[in-house]
Amino acid sequence: IAALWAIVLVVADPVMLSLTSSDAVFHLKNLGLFTITGDANQLSTYPLIAALALCVILPVFAIFKYGDRKLQMKIVRFGMIVQLAYLVLLVFYVDRASTLIGEEVDILPIFWVYTIIVPIICSFLAYRFIKKDDDLVRAADRLR
Repeated sequence: IAALWAIVLVVADPVMLSLTSSDAVFHLKNLGLFTITGDANQLSTYPLIAALALCVILPVFAIFKYGDRKLQMKIVRFGMIVQLAYLVLLVFYVDRASTLIGEEVDILPIFWVYTIIVPIICSFLAYRFIKKDDDLVRAADRLR
């Protein structure tokens, strides 16, 4: 679910935030800061795109590492860190965009901002269940 939701965030390229100043309305997307008319990119967000790409790649890679549970748990933990970094980068770019606009800005978060926490929760649950499975296998090995 974490990988699927990150793919939705990549494909949909949702508007994360609307920043409204006195003379224009700006939208902060994964690809940058745009005016409401879709003019040229005002702010480059390549680290945000890279973090989102890792949010897609790491959970998918972790799924196929089911044979090595220790490595799988490390990948899931690193994926959670990257997902939290994506959230921190988004906050950084909101601050950066508001200073770039240069005046008092009203920030209106859209539905997608609140759903960024979904992959983090799913990765946490995945880690917990992988750990539970690993403990069960170790207990069975001790009984043998």
